[in-house]
Amino acid sequence: MSTSLYLLVIMFLMFVLVGFILTMALMVTHITFILLSSARVYRKLPMQYLL
Repeated sequence: MSTSLYLLVIMFLMFVLVGFILTMALMVTHITFILLSSARVYRKLPMQYLL
């Protein structure tokens, strides 16, 4: 009984850890995309003003 419970707890912890890592990775990619898009907008703005 105790070994199976141990395995369940370990599996649950691993699942939570994987989910947390995935969410963190998604957030990081989202932030980088936002930064890249903002950088592109800032690069385009002076060109638009010149034109």
